[in-house]
Amino acid sequence: MVRRVKGEGDLWKTRIESCDGETLLDVDGLLCGANLEGAKLNRADLRGADLRGADLRGADLALSDLTGAALNGADLSRACLSMAKLHGADLRGADLRGADLYVTTLHRALLWGADLHRADLAGADLFEADVRGANLAGANLNGADTFKCIGLPNNLEEEAEEEKDDG
Repeated sequence: MVRRVKGEGDLWKTRIESCDGETLLDVDGLLCGANLEGAKLNRADLRGADLRGADLRGADLALSDLTGAALNGADLSRACLSMAKLHGADLRGADLRGADLYVTTLHRALLWGADLHRADLAGADLFEADVRGANLAGANLNGADTFKCIGLPNNLEEEAEEEKDDG
């Protein structure tokens, strides 16, 4: 469980706890570059969190709220972000290869240059998301809402078929 608690002055403290309440990590300020590989952070409130360059490989962030979070350059490969809220999140250059983004909200998210190779974006909401330069080869976008999505390749279906044939 992740909790943000008020520290001294205007500082916030981020406390990561196990299910039984034991404090695993208690930090002031930023989680930039933090090693959270395989962490169980489902249903976490990480709104506005600074996780730039963090290692979140295989982490469970299902149903978490990452609205406005800075995740640029973060490694989220094979992470579970199913049904998470990433409204306005900064994912520029993030590694999301093989990530589970099923029914995830990515309204106005910045995904410039992100690697979404073989990511599952089925049912995801990409309204006004910016995917310019993102690698979407082999990504599953079945049922995804791509209305006003910026930079989505016109030949995405053809690329998916080629990936399947090569796969």
